[in-house]
Amino acid sequence: MRIASAITAIVFMSISGYLYYLTLGFPQAFDIQQKAPGSAYFPQLLIYCLWALCLLLLFRLWQGKEVIRVEWKNGHFLLISAVAMILSVSMIEHVGFFVVMPVYLVFQIRLLFYKRWRHIIILSTAAIVFAYVIFYRVLNLPLPLGILENFK
Repeated sequence: MRIASAITAIVFMSISGYLYYLTLGFPQAFDIQQKAPGSAYFPQLLIYCLWALCLLLLFRLWQGKEVIRVEWKNGHFLLISAVAMILSVSMIEHVGFFVVMPVYLVFQIRLLFYKRWRHIIILSTAAIVFAYVIFYRVLNLPLPLGILENFK
């Protein structure tokens, strides 16, 4: 398990290094007039966090600390979740962010056996509003509208 964890950390660091290289072509600096970060800010922030977590995992493995063992008794939920994520990402361009994401979030929350519909709707709505504010308003990145494009 230790070798698999080390290989996983190295693979993720390599992939994130390539993604970091791709973000170097994005607008970097803050726009002085709008006081907003460029479109490379958020992806690079996530890449830094991923690097830090991978380095932490490698350091813990080097120290000889045991990593948490994974039990695969509910592995089918992981597969269902991965298929749902792939489907939502593939449909988001054609159907639209504001249609696909509520359905995806409600499905994922229900997949975690959460039953209270009021909380599910509030959490899903808050997540979508948060994504809209961060990506559309702060980072000036357009969200795909899909079928809602005619209602502008």
